[in-house]
Amino acid sequence: MTEPWSRPFWQPTGRPASLFYFIPGEPPTSGLELSRSRHHVEGFPEELQLSAHERAAVPAWFAGFFALPGLGFGLDEAFGDRADEVKAAARGSVVRGEFPDPPELGYLRDSVGIVSALLDQGGLGVLDIYAAQWWSKEEWLRRFVDRSGFAVGDFVGLISSDDASLHPGLWVHTHGLRKFGRPDLQVKHVPGPWADGNPLVSAAGDVLNSLAERLCLGAVLRHGEVLAFPGTRRRCTFLLTPDDIDTAACHFGNEVLEVVDVVRGRPATDLNRLLQQITGG
Repeated sequence: MTEPWSRPFWQPTGRPASLFYFIPGEPPTSGLELSRSRHHVEGFPEELQLSAHERAAVPAWFAGFFALPGLGFGLDEAFGDRADEVKAAARGSVVRGEFPDPPELGYLRDSVGIVSALLDQGGLGVLDIYAAQWWSKEEWLRRFVDRSGFAVGDFVGLISSDDASLHPGLWVHTHGLRKFGRPDLQVKHVPGPWADGNPLVSAAGDVLNSLAERLCLGAVLRHGEVLAFPGTRRRCTFLLTPDDIDTAACHFGNEVLEVVDVVRGRPATDLNRLLQQITGG
């Protein structure tokens, strides 16, 4: 029996959850072999689409998955000396689907199980489009076949950057919450260096991870909502930016909530008071 993945905080939003995985390598030639015990699935979700693609038929589209700057970011790091083999793949598979406002996470568990089956039958690795993350075949199977159970970090990426267009300060944000039908999260104007060991960047990551976990498990955060952040005397609120998936400057492929302090009852321009309290500054 597969392990249930629940959403104990689920509230309806009417917004679908969307998945898109690209698996370079040979698609199954005689049908997908899916095992409940190995792949931890209950079945093939009716909303899910599985398709095979030839590089020669759509060369520009296919090459886009490996392009830099763009979706190819992180590929060399994930695959090491096998990266060139992955980039040269002549064929690949796509697993994608849209799930109407799901009250539990069985759709996600079954979808990643189907990706695991594709790796067992000729796939070389996985690109999670919405999390902007590459997985080697070995790392994916280690995580989703050798063990099961839901963990937020497997599905939601956390990224920090020093983007000149967003100065002053650093930018910390998530990628991947569209897979849960929830907006992504960001913190802007974080002080200090863009380097390992910046405690304010670490604190911003902790805030976003905590909020992201609640969203994945079904909670809802809305524009203008005020939240007393656990373990602190500070409050924060959320500023919504519309979905950018159909724009030329698409970054998130999703709506995004910026997390900011509340000062004298109004939204601030950053989260630095809360971050400084968390770090003891």
